[in-house]
Amino acid sequence: MGSLVVGGLLLVAFLYQQSRSQIKLTVVKPLPSNYERVEKQQPAKPQVNNSNSQETIQAMLELEKMSLDANQASDLSKAIATAKNIQRGEANYQQARKNIQVWSGMILDLARNRAENMEYSDAIKAGGVITEQEPNYQEAQKAIKQWEIESKKYLSNKILVEAAQALIKPSQASTYNRAIEVAKRVPKSEPGYVMAQQSINRWSLEILQLAKNRANNKQYSSAIATATLAPEDTAAYAEAQQLIKQWQKQVQDN
Repeated sequence: MGSLVVGGLLLVAFLYQQSRSQIKLTVVKPLPSNYERVEKQQPAKPQVNNSNSQETIQAMLELEKMSLDANQASDLSKAIATAKNIQRGEANYQQARKNIQVWSGMILDLARNRAENMEYSDAIKAGGVITEQEPNYQEAQKAIKQWEIESKKYLSNKILVEAAQALIKPSQASTYNRAIEVAKRVPKSEPGYVMAQQSINRWSLEILQLAKNRANNKQYSSAIATATLAPEDTAAYAEAQQLIKQWQKQVQDN
């Protein structure tokens, strides 16, 4: 049984080291299936440093001995505090220093992952666990300052999208159009842009549905006017343009 646990830890540690060695891409929630977007090409994976991998394995084994969770910054901080109690000259001193470096790096990785998921408060809290004595303290402080800036931008953009949402009256296509124009103010380079685009695409599809409902009631002129409110570069635009042509033919035939 013990060998199985150790084997599992070795695998987890190896996979963790691989994840740290890769250039990270921000993972975002998918947009509607008919919304065109350009996929980023993932760069080639760099080679894994075997010595670093071995150090990670040892550090993970130490966490297991202490019954601490590698996915909790507070647990990693406890492990670091315990390792710091090992004095120079003691048998495990060198290994303890290596463990501290690994655990400190793991804390920063956890913080970065949270920031990538727009969980800025949690990211800042996790990064703040890294003390001045740790080798990556300055790196963590620099990241925290950046997350504080991004957090403010994200909150501002979130409020903007919520304000746009508040403009909408479900039966009025023009209010969806106004909401879209407001949400478009979220800059592409800022956190919250994907959230805004998802809302924009959802609202454009609502406009299209209202147009279809009117067409189903033979209100083709009204359907055409409604469908024109679906802006370019939204999920509904292409289909709206096709339907407009069909409905224009219906108007002409009648």
